[in-house]
Amino acid sequence: GAGRSMPTNLEYMQAIRSAQFAHPCDYILMDKHPAELFSHLKDAASGKKAAETTQVALGGPQKAAAAPVPQAAALPLSGWPTLSPDSKASPAPAVADGRVPCSGCAKRGAERPTMVVPGRSCWLCGCKN
Repeated sequence: GAGRSMPTNLEYMQAIRSAQFAHPCDYILMDKHPAELFSHLKDAASGKKAAETTQVALGGPQKAAAAPVPQAAALPLSGWPTLSPDSKASPAPAVADGRVPCSGCAKRGAERPTMVVPGRSCWLCGCKN
């Protein structure tokens, strides 16, 4: 009906039949809200870890302990070349692996042009360098 907020039982059943006709599947109709239906179930204990994060000892032969990782390699992004403090204003002409600033990105006025391998196209602007 036009001024009502809730459908009548008849309108509700017609809507369900219409949905079943348009989308033939099995549906579960609940007479209460799911939170109310499952309120008797307790949530997981707050002190327990989730199964995905619990460490489990694996059976079989024990492997030798891995060699310790060097301290420098353990740091995040430690393999990346260090950027100079003024690199935002004027990027270095080339980096250790031979990449150079993209001329197309530089012409566009980018603060930090994309670094590309000479002779290859830039992934961002498509300019061949």
